[in-house]
Amino acid sequence: MPSFVSPGRTRRAPRHVSINRTEQAVLVRVHDELDMCSAAKVRVGLGQALLLALREGPPCLEIDLGAVPFADSTGLAVLAGLASAARSCRVQVRLTGVRPSVRRVLDLTGLAALFPPAVAVTPVPSRRAATGHP
Repeated sequence: MPSFVSPGRTRRAPRHVSINRTEQAVLVRVHDELDMCSAAKVRVGLGQALLLALREGPPCLEIDLGAVPFADSTGLAVLAGLASAARSCRVQVRLTGVRPSVRRVLDLTGLAALFPPAVAVTPVPSRRAATGHP
């Protein structure tokens, strides 16, 4: 059984996910691509976050996909499964930092509707803007 996280503390779940609990939400940051290779680890990390939201609150998951440049059908299935499990447990799920490429796939498949009110799109700064170098 995972050790749970106090507010303001970060716990690194399986390699592709980190979890941080605040007073308002359980924050989950997904790192790297959400695809066939990472789906199992991400599913475990999201499951740990859902358990944390259920056991210690608050009943809200905020999934940051800002570091996810790509999602395939396996990764989308992980998000759909999380949405279903969270809904049955009365835990709200929000997606944040969704890159345009991932947003497009969520929209095309209709999965964006599973994360009301809407999937937030945060512009990703270019490498040049982030580092000041070309």
